[in-house]
Amino acid sequence: MKTKGKRMEFNPISRLDERTSPAVIEKARGLYARDSLNIKLKSLRERRGLRQADVANFTQTAISKLEGRKDMRISTLIDYLESLGMGLEISALSGEGAEREVLLRVEFGDAAHGRREESLVAEPAAEYRGD
Repeated sequence: MKTKGKRMEFNPISRLDERTSPAVIEKARGLYARDSLNIKLKSLRERRGLRQADVANFTQTAISKLEGRKDMRISTLIDYLESLGMGLEISALSGEGAEREVLLRVEFGDAAHGRREESLVAEPAAEYRGD
């Protein structure tokens, strides 16, 4: 559609937002946040060229279940990431996301040699702009 030389954008999602109650939108966002964890875990593994059966310290069945979970213990997440050769950082963000404080950082040197460094970070981190 065009009007007087300007193109009008049709965005069906924004029209849905206008007709949907704030409570329903908030519930949908919460469900997305829960479900996005399992998608991201699978993606991390796949980007490293690993099949479920290739992940060290876990059976294929355990990886399948873990990647499908909506919630898990932090220690399980740390073990999973360690098997991928990765660390974990947990931060607290202000409501606007302008302020960030790192609460826990788990870094891995050489995961094959079992070196793992965990630290609770007390000082504020540099400004975080979110992704």
